[in-house]
Amino acid sequence: MLNGKYVSVETIIAGAYRDLGLSDQINFEDAVEWIGECMELISVNMQYIDKVEYIRVTNFRAKLPCDLLYLTSVNGAPGCVEDEDCLGDVDYSPMRYSTDTFHHRYCSSLKNSGNCSLTYKINDDFVFPSFEEGAIAIAYSAMPTDERGFPMIPEDVKFRRAATDYLKWKLGFLEWSKGKMISQVYNALEVEKLYSMGAAQNRGNMPSIDKMESIKNNWLRLIPKINDHSSNFRNTGNPEHRVLHNISGKNLRTGREGNTETYSHNS
Repeated sequence: MLNGKYVSVETIIAGAYRDLGLSDQINFEDAVEWIGECMELISVNMQYIDKVEYIRVTNFRAKLPCDLLYLTSVNGAPGCVEDEDCLGDVDYSPMRYSTDTFHHRYCSSLKNSGNCSLTYKINDDFVFPSFEEGAIAIAYSAMPTDERGFPMIPEDVKFRRAATDYLKWKLGFLEWSKGKMISQVYNALEVEKLYSMGAAQNRGNMPSIDKMESIKNNWLRLIPKINDHSSNFRNTGNPEHRVLHNISGKNLRTGREGNTETYSHNS
């Protein structure tokens, strides 16, 4: 599991200079774009940062956050009027993605109504909820960036190596396409890039002990938790608690009359 720390693109560019023995100046803008491209191709959840944005809905739509990379979930507060603190202390309800072909806007006049099935669709850089006015809360993953807006790379040797090898491969392609690099060297750069990117994906997908505990609690249970979306999956990682009742009235452990055996089982 990644440690949640990041390094700048300068670290990766310096590594490419060192490994290739370059003396010519690398185009900095191209290098930054290639490094960001590499991170998106690796694309494991742990390399991104989790963010929540509260956005007002006007005329059945709300603008998506500019740094949104992958959408996680959307909650809605329909009917919240302009003079209310819609982006503050308001009850938000989980929304599901609409399956309605015409995406009917039947929640426009309802506020906190249990009869309104909150849905949304996404298109053209906007969220289109099923209500006309109100607010939405968007949970999403974003690319970590520094104060200049440049992508940050996880502070992990396999991610640093993957980004460096990807940059070296891109630079090598420019030389190879001009006939300045032999095919054997370019092929070696490509193989090294593929290997290191795969290693970074495996590292990013490896859960910690604590995360494995939540995964275990989610999978090992007798009763499937099929409605956790309604609580934003808040308790999905909690263990299942089973209660046994002895029909004879005897405690299963002590054998005494008039008791039931109750225990918690982490599964």
